[in-house]
Amino acid sequence: MRYYVNNLRTFLKLVDAGNPVLIGHSMGGLIAIHLTLGDAARETKALVLEDSAGLGGGPNFGMRMAFLSYLLRMSLLGASEDRVRGWLKKGFYDDPSKISGESVKRALDSWRDAGYRRVQRKTAMGLRKDERRASWLIDEISVPTLIIWGERDRQIPARFAQRAGERIKNSKIEIIPNCGHAPHGECSEEFNARVLTFLEGLV
Repeated sequence: MRYYVNNLRTFLKLVDAGNPVLIGHSMGGLIAIHLTLGDAARETKALVLEDSAGLGGGPNFGMRMAFLSYLLRMSLLGASEDRVRGWLKKGFYDDPSKISGESVKRALDSWRDAGYRRVQRKTAMGLRKDERRASWLIDEISVPTLIIWGERDRQIPARFAQRAGERIKNSKIEIIPNCGHAPHGECSEEFNARVLTFLEGLV
């Protein structure tokens, strides 16, 4: 996790981001939480946490085992369109008809890279500790925070959004109905509208 947080911090400095609004999905939300909590030299203006890890929940044991099994199949049998589409259906989308060919191609290109698979494996094995640490500290988040979630997220159920909203000061919860773990892809219009309304309220 420290590797990802340091890379994000370096990038923000390089582009002179000033006081950024950090928007993070799943593990990206966990990275944004760690950066916001751990970097006293930079004041994050606001957070948007989309189906985020580190809010007291995370993929359950069954989903973690399914992901490791998926990694093994991709490593031994090779990446294929059917395997990628199956994983997106199982872990990310409530409505499989919304899985676009572009999403499948992008994921397939990534999974065909051995370095990408290696990083995914190492990250999956070590993520739980970072999730627990963040969940202990989220009460310290003081910046305006939008917690936005897919109602039918099978990886990190929406109840964790409600619990986090009770702990994070100055937070707002948005639950998108009939949507899975990736609202920005599956329910993009509604997701964008709710995020834009939140951002406009910061001005």
